[in-house]
Amino acid sequence: QPEIAAALLKRGREAGIHTAVESCLHTPWSYIAPSLPWLDLMLADLKHVDEVRFKQWTDGSAKRVMDNFRRLAAAGTAITVRVPLIPEFNADRASIRAITDFAADDVGAHKNALIHIVKPPVCTERAQHYTETYQQHQDKPLPVRRALALANHLANRTIWIKNDELIIGNQASELRAAPIFPEYTVSWIESEIDELADRPGAGFAVSEENKAILHKLCPWWRGQTVQDRCYGMFTDEQKALLATGIIKAEGNMTSGDAHLAVNFPLLLEKGLDGLREKVAERRTRLQLTDWDDLHKEQFLKA
Repeated sequence: QPEIAAALLKRGREAGIHTAVESCLHTPWSYIAPSLPWLDLMLADLKHVDEVRFKQWTDGSAKRVMDNFRRLAAAGTAITVRVPLIPEFNADRASIRAITDFAADDVGAHKNALIHIVKPPVCTERAQHYTETYQQHQDKPLPVRRALALANHLANRTIWIKNDELIIGNQASELRAAPIFPEYTVSWIESEIDELADRPGAGFAVSEENKAILHKLCPWWRGQTVQDRCYGMFTDEQKALLATGIIKAEGNMTSGDAHLAVNFPLLLEKGLDGLREKVAERRTRLQLTDWDDLHKEQFLKA
């Protein structure tokens, strides 16, 4: 009864009431269109985007639902996309990826929010690129190795841009994925990687392929991480205090760099070329026979 629905929504809007409709969107567009001028929000289910699987489970058409989503988005209707999680139907990584890609790229659902109904994945791209570079350049000073590793990662990492993103950029190969930083620590990775998905508070989905990759990479880093080097500097008294469990220092050892902020005003003022010129000029004034300047040279070179 599209006429009755439109009339009801119109009266609500005229009375200053926010209007919303819940729907599975498996209905002719001609039933939806009359309500759009009076509709503030559509709460719609997106169960799957695979036509065959949708037909098998619901005896309906995923194409009809998807077409209605596209038409709503084109009409400028605010949409909350809801994904009911159904085991053996859509509660798997591939299905959720396909659903969220459609919702973001075709509907623009990322403008509001996509409900996080599955655990975020782990991305091993960064770990692979950094391990590869550190292994190939073991003779280089640490600042240079870090710079080469970053360059390798930026040159070879997966790049993706979602529809209508005004600020682009991502830290991993997939939506919401967590990269791995083996140069800081690998002890927790080796001990928890097989059970990460079972953690109740902050679980991550780890594919069997990525588990195998991490189990292969981590042994090389033992004794070379920031955490290992920090532990190597502790006195016996400090080690005894840490062993009590009362004092914890892992946070600063394994994620201390996260507390550093980039000088964005300087970057925006001078630009990358301006910073390169500043670095080049500073290097001309270094005295490499001076111990401190020698260390500065490695940093500026990086």
